[in-house]
Amino acid sequence: MQNNKINIRTHKAAGILPIVEIDNNIYFILGKERNGEFSDFGGYKNSSETSEETALREFDEESMGVLFNKKKLQKIISTLPRYINKKENYVTFLLKLKYKPEIINTYNILLNRIKQCNNKNKLPICDSGLLEKTEFKLFTIDQILKNKQIRKKFRESFKMLLNKIKND
Repeated sequence: MQNNKINIRTHKAAGILPIVEIDNNIYFILGKERNGEFSDFGGYKNSSETSEETALREFDEESMGVLFNKKKLQKIISTLPRYINKKENYVTFLLKLKYKPEIINTYNILLNRIKQCNNKNKLPICDSGLLEKTEFKLFTIDQILKNKQIRKKFRESFKMLLNKIKND
């Protein structure tokens, strides 16, 4: 893993890939985009954000703060393992979480209720960055590599990340 900072002018986007361990098996928490594809929690930078600031903002927006406390993450993000995909100018931070099944279920239930309320009342209830993920789901490495519902750019970046981990 590379732990050097990428120049803020060269990275276009950054995100966080949450990892959990369940019964000695590794899983990744991915979010389902509005187009039906799953990917990490990330996106494009705003103006002069660092890769850490971009990843932090995107993760907080897309997870609605459910997966990890933003203030705690601000304190530790500089210590997280990171992978730089130079081809895409994308920085991925790996965040190991303690698995709590109720968090994923609660997010999915809460999001559906918010959508029902919003559809019924036709009120804009959130900024555009929020409610981007329509579902959280656990995936194994094999599922990410083979599942057609995984966003193509994310899957390609994930393959490179796995190769980098194997070589380090």
